[in-house]
Amino acid sequence: TLVRPLPEPAAVLHAVLRYFRWAHVAVVAAPQDLWVDTGRELARELRAKGLPVTVVTAAGEDEEEAEAALRRVKRADGVRVVVMCMHSVLLGGREQKVLLEKAEDLGMTDGTFVFVPYDALTFALPYRRVPYPVLANNTKLRLAYDAVLTITIDSPEASLHEALEEAKKDYEVPANLDPTEV
Repeated sequence: TLVRPLPEPAAVLHAVLRYFRWAHVAVVAAPQDLWVDTGRELARELRAKGLPVTVVTAAGEDEEEAEAALRRVKRADGVRVVVMCMHSVLLGGREQKVLLEKAEDLGMTDGTFVFVPYDALTFALPYRRVPYPVLANNTKLRLAYDAVLTITIDSPEASLHEALEEAKKDYEVPANLDPTEV
């Protein structure tokens, strides 16, 4: 028997979008099959809940791909939220880094659009007193990240790193596992 201990990411996202009264959504996925399928499924689930998902597209590490995807989003009528189905830039996601930097270049991070990383909905992204060097060393990305709304699972008992270290001690995961690969 499979029991889901957490709410579905699409349901959580729908609740947040409903709360802020953001109806029109775009989904931009990384080009890998896993992310493209995730983006399509997310769009299907949000549409089933009554939200108009007007753009579903992919963008990789190439700046031209990111720009083309973002221009499609800008042309779409009423889109306010861009859900990024790709690895988080905070954990090394190159596609998200390029997408956000290009969004900054195109003036999309001035409050016109809200960017939501989908992957953070599925795990507890550390946020208390955690430095992210990728933001510290990149002014354009730091400016763009002001337009990002990260929705993540709260883990008050232990941070991701503390839980990972405990799992290593208990031999639940390999001892050489890098936290950025979790």
